[in-house]
This record gives sequence, C-alpha cells and structure tokens, in this order.
Amino acid sequence: MLFLWYALQAQTGVDPLSGGAGWVGAGLLGCILAWLLLKHWPASDAAREQFWKDHNKHVETLTQKFVDGMGEARREFLAELQKQREADKIELDKQRDFRHQQGNQMQAVMGKILEAIEELKDEIHLMRNHES
Repeated sequence: MLFLWYALQAQTGVDPLSGGAGWVGAGLLGCILAWLLLKHWPASDAAREQFWKDHNKHVETLTQKFVDGMGEARREFLAELQKQREADKIELDKQRDFRHQQGNQMQAVMGKILEAIEELKDEIHLMRNHES
C-alpha cells in the first residue's frame, strides 16, 4: 500500500502555478492576482493619471509664464530699439547738417579760389599787355 502511494506521488507532477501547495496555494495565488487586477493596478493607474494631469498643468503654467516673460522682454526690447532709433536719427541729422555745412564752406572756398584765379589771369593779361 505504501508502495502505491509513492507511485502515485511520483506520477503526479507539481502544479507549477501554485508551487505544489495544492488548492490552498492556488486560492492564495488567485487572491493575489485578483488583488493586483482589481485593486492595485487600477489604483496605480489612477495615481499615474493624476500625476500626468498635474504634470500637464504644471507644464502649461510654466509655458504661460515663459510666454508672458518673452512678451515682456520683447516689449522692453522694442522700447529700447525705439530709443536707439531716435538717438541714431538725431546723430544722423547732426552728421547730415555738418556735411551740408562742409559742402557750403567748400563751395565758398572754391568760389574764392576761382575769383583769385580770375584776378591772377587778369593780372597776367595786364602784365603781358603792359610789356608789349
């Protein structure tokens, strides 16, 4: 009889799912799997979903702050650019007036030089007429 019992034990394999613990082990494994499927994973999915909602909200807030900051920086840049443009316009007006004044002075000097040349021509012409 004992031999039969050993023979039956040798023929029956170990249940790989429950680790050889029989129906009790399978029931415990089933409870753990049920807990994972019905309680733990949905809760972790909800936590993960909440994490991503919070993350997206945070990203949107940072993006809006960045856009607002860039808008402010752009307004400041345009104001500085306008100031620089006005300063450059004043400087260009000064330069243009100075060059115009130089041109007028140059014309006056050239006029005097031409008058002096005409006087010299007249003097040379009078000297030639006087010698002949």
